[in-house]
Amino acid sequence: MKKTKKKKEELRGLIHSGLLFIGDPSYMQGSAQESEAGIVPDALNPFKNWDEFTHSIGEGDVNMEAPGAFEPGRGVVVQTHILGGRYKVKKVTDKTTGKLKKVVVEIV
Repeated sequence: MKKTKKKKEELRGLIHSGLLFIGDPSYMQGSAQESEAGIVPDALNPFKNWDEFTHSIGEGDVNMEAPGAFEPGRGVVVQTHILGGRYKVKKVTDKTTGKLKKVVVEIV
């Protein structure tokens, strides 16, 4: 009986706004009750007012501040200038340690 090798599932997504957000989702999530009620959990959540957020970054890329921090830490927003499209995510790990070396986001 021949064994078949399981193919890894490809990580991919859609770009609808021209912005690609890379960050920690713990800043964006709240309790299930808040989510169902449409409440944004973090008063400093930059996505609370989407129009204000998109106008504030203009045409460039931004480092997003973590609430109460002196340095960026919440994530980054990359302006793709593509109003609709797809992207693939590839992860590269160190073969000896198994630790993540880099993440490649490819706009396709």
